[in-house]
Amino acid sequence: MNKTKFSLYTSKMLFLTVFYAIMIFAAPRIVNAQTFEPVSVNKVEDITSDFSGIGYSVKNNLDFSTKTGEFTDVFYYQFTLEAPGYVLLKEYADLWEYNFNGDIKYYISNSTVFADNPVINKFADGRDGSYASLYEAGTYYIKVELIFESDNKEYLKKSPYYNFSVFTQPATRSGMTDGNSWASAVALSNGKPVNGIISKQNRKQYFSFSQGSNGNFSTDVVASVPVGWELPELSVKLYNNAGAEVTSAYINQIANSAVLSVKNLAKGNYYIMVSTTEKVADKKGVCTISANASCKTVKKLAAPKLKSYKAGSKKITGTAVKGAKVTVKIGKKSYTATAKKGKFIIKLKSKLKKGTVIKVKATKSGYSASKIVTYKVKKK
Repeated sequence: MNKTKFSLYTSKMLFLTVFYAIMIFAAPRIVNAQTFEPVSVNKVEDITSDFSGIGYSVKNNLDFSTKTGEFTDVFYYQFTLEAPGYVLLKEYADLWEYNFNGDIKYYISNSTVFADNPVINKFADGRDGSYASLYEAGTYYIKVELIFESDNKEYLKKSPYYNFSVFTQPATRSGMTDGNSWASAVALSNGKPVNGIISKQNRKQYFSFSQGSNGNFSTDVVASVPVGWELPELSVKLYNNAGAEVTSAYINQIANSAVLSVKNLAKGNYYIMVSTTEKVADKKGVCTISANASCKTVKKLAAPKLKSYKAGSKKITGTAVKGAKVTVKIGKKSYTATAKKGKFIIKLKSKLKKGTVIKVKATKSGYSASKIVTYKVKKK
């Protein structure tokens, strides 16, 4: 090899060595990128309580003795929720001699890919931090990022460490489906409350019900959050099976419930969608909710039928729904009777006259009143 080629080769190798050295020292140092350490989850009854007395799930003592200049270390963890729940991540870090020399950042994701924005971003200066939100059931991943921004090694603590715990307060949801689409809507039960949730992952909650026959429909939709959390504005809409909106209502911080009511709703299948257009934020106190709903379908009572109402008689007989209260009106006088075993008898004070108009209707608890039926007295 001649001197010119050797010189070019040497220069090239020197350049590549310096380049890779710069890349190695400048790039963030990922400590255990391939390992997601399991984190135990502490179940609690009230996510808003102070958990300072409970031991931490993770404590990581660090060794900065070999560190030089600026650096970034990254650690990974994972936890699993068996059911939807409010999650609180509480942390404490004491890493740097002066807090302006570095940060600690926490990221949470439902995959091993993390968003750019951390859920906690603070100085690692011996003060605790927290983050809370509502999550669906599943496995979640935590990335802890330590950033030291000084070239002075004296600013590194001799016994640096960080620790954190994960707490969860279960959020009840009825049924085995998520309810975040029409296909997985949670079925309502007549008069019995069922539960759904709106979370960071799903900002819509669907319920479904079947109207067995034409009749009045009414449902209460109640939204609730843990103490100190902020309730977002919610839209509550009723749709028919074709996707057409039937009626709507709203829920906000002033009124945390709404009533959907429709008179004489036609027979068929229907859906209720509870949703928010607000950004479901990550932090405690902002825009995460649980929603409860129940429905009651009120059927219209069948009208009574008169069997005997002839002129000259002081008695009217007929049939009606068992247990219904039957009201008979003749002129300005009204008479009532209960349909025992589906039959009733009305005793009059005077005899019926030919051409007299009789109006009759029935009422019963749990039903809307029957229509009024008119009869005219005929001859004997």
